[in-house]
Amino acid sequence: MSNELVKQNNWFQRHWKWMLPLVVVGILTATLFASLTAGHLGDFGKAYAEPQLFKGALDLAQQNREVTELLGQLEPVGNMAILEGDIEYTHESNHVNLSVRVTGTKGKANMQVIANRINDSWEYQKVSIRVKNPPEKRQTIMVK
Repeated sequence: MSNELVKQNNWFQRHWKWMLPLVVVGILTATLFASLTAGHLGDFGKAYAEPQLFKGALDLAQQNREVTELLGQLEPVGNMAILEGDIEYTHESNHVNLSVRVTGTKGKANMQVIANRINDSWEYQKVSIRVKNPPEKRQTIMVK
């Protein structure tokens, strides 16, 4: 009878057949996700750096009588509202199309903004407020 020990393979040697494909699929998935969201995440970063973009649109909306009757005094757009919204910069970051949640003293709505940067200020082409459950049939208020 022999007292030799049976050498057992390490964990990777025993499980490489299923571990290797899993790692490859994980890397491919992460690469695809990063490539699809990289540009969009950059747009959110630009939006955080430009609070004047949201402030100007809110000022225009606040001047509209229908908006103030329906939503009351609008609050500044918060960081979470920006993150929950949708922002797309084009034309070397000189054109923006965004949709963001706005909150007033009487209710909540969604604001859509299309604007162009001219020199260092934003010129708003379209600012609209969309209310989910309005008291009347009109759901979208065109501010500009």
